[in-house]
Amino acid sequence: TRLRRPLALGAGALALLASLALGENRVWSDPGRLLARDVRHAFHRSTIWANLGWQYGDAGRPVAAERVFRQALRSPWQAQRNRVGLAHALRDQGRTAEARQAFDRAVRDYPSDPSILWMAVVQAIEAGDAGRVAALADRAEVMPLLKPELALWLAGTRLEQGCPARAEGILRRHLDVFPTAPQLWDLLGEALRLQGRLGEAEEAYRTAVGIQPNLPDTHVDLGRLYLLRGDPRRAEAAFREALRWDPGHAGAREGLAFPFSADPILPKGG
Repeated sequence: TRLRRPLALGAGALALLASLALGENRVWSDPGRLLARDVRHAFHRSTIWANLGWQYGDAGRPVAAERVFRQALRSPWQAQRNRVGLAHALRDQGRTAEARQAFDRAVRDYPSDPSILWMAVVQAIEAGDAGRVAALADRAEVMPLLKPELALWLAGTRLEQGCPARAEGILRRHLDVFPTAPQLWDLLGEALRLQGRLGEAEEAYRTAVGIQPNLPDTHVDLGRLYLLRGDPRRAEAAFREALRWDPGHAGAREGLAFPFSADPILPKGG
């Protein structure tokens, strides 16, 4: 009897410890909670704070992300990443004016970072801030190298503004660095076509589909170009190739419906 009680107490203690251990493993199996635990034990490590903030952001918890990023910005370490994270957290809460201020601060502090500039552009477009978008476009144009998506957006903006030569300059500068980006070649074809340089435009379009054949829009662009050059046979082949990749493409169907029109200039569509 004397032995049973200590044995029972010992077994109970072991069971309690096992339960706690299992609970700890279960609670801290979430990466965000692991990071939160690390932050409490090493609050001076801004890398951990940054990772925790982005975890909260990815989990759809922008308020928690904001709190973490503001705490992290008390330290100079990882400041670039944390400042961008704060801007994202504010945007995700719908606090547009504060998000703009945060993105502006990030662009001002890191003026040569095209990734930050692109994030600021996206935020300005979402907010419908045309003046800010225009200012960011001007800033982007003087940067030596942009992210491909930012280069595409900037060149497309210049085309919409009726400046195909400026768009061509942007695209050629980036094609020197990203020569296998078909979207850049496609937009270059558009810029050249608008300048009346149809032979060069055809070469650019054909380069795009040579890199990536499944680009129905580019095949349609080629079809329209052939119509402009008075070559309906090749235009029809280009429209059919577009339909091979996208059977419902409106622009290709429109082109096939009017391949011998007296007015070969078709509206851009699809």
